[in-house]
Amino acid sequence: MEQGDRRLVRAKLETKMLLQIHDELVFEAPEAEVGRVVAIARTQMEQVYPLKVPLVADVGVGASWGEAH
Repeated sequence: MEQGDRRLVRAKLETKMLLQIHDELVFEAPEAEVGRVVAIARTQMEQVYPLKVPLVADVGVGASWGEAH
């Protein structure tokens, strides 16, 4: 997600990626940025490597990690 991190900075977003656990990313974002961050993260995760089958990234949003699941 390194490129995605740079996209967040270039977009001048306040969002920060806090944690990566295997294939899961945790962000802290103001509510106003959630839609843009979801789009950036989903695009980066789904297009990380060209495959013959589609790679699908699920996204959960919540006030805590548990709530986002």
